[in-house]
Amino acid sequence: YVCAPYECRLVFTAIPSAYTRFLRVMLVDESPVFHVADDLNDAIEWSENELLRRYKVESTLQKEPSLPKEHAFLARLHNLSPAQPLSVLEKLLEYFDRQVLHGDVQVSEGAMVGELCLLTGEKRKTTVVTMERCVVYVLTEARFKDMLDKDSLLAFVFQGIALRYVSLRLQYVGNRIWETKCLPI
Repeated sequence: YVCAPYECRLVFTAIPSAYTRFLRVMLVDESPVFHVADDLNDAIEWSENELLRRYKVESTLQKEPSLPKEHAFLARLHNLSPAQPLSVLEKLLEYFDRQVLHGDVQVSEGAMVGELCLLTGEKRKTTVVTMERCVVYVLTEARFKDMLDKDSLLAFVFQGIALRYVSLRLQYVGNRIWETKCLPI
């Protein structure tokens, strides 16, 4: 078997009733190679439980960074990059311009906009206008290039934060597609 050398199991889900013989063979004595789940959620839950069981590590308490309220953006950065010390994130924040803006389009609290276009060099496709007075942190292309020249580690940290943020957004959309069984148009 391919599974044995790699210590993996095949997880099947939503198997049609026509394959009852196949199911009986796979379910005998909890096969070390196969697992059958009723649906995708059960398959994911089983997989997560197997991973947790296999790689269980004693939990360590993580202290939330104690930051003044005016540094809420720094706390958001820390949530997206918990492995980075606050000193690195504070240094990263020095490249952002803090602005207070007012406008007429709603933006979610903590949202990042245009981060991928900044990284890929494409023309930004989104505009942010706020409904009420708010604080906005802006990283311009010139400041990002300056960061690349002076401190490539910070640029790497920013890229990681942007990728994790985009990943969270894509996971949310993906989960909504699975839950509703429809694609957005």
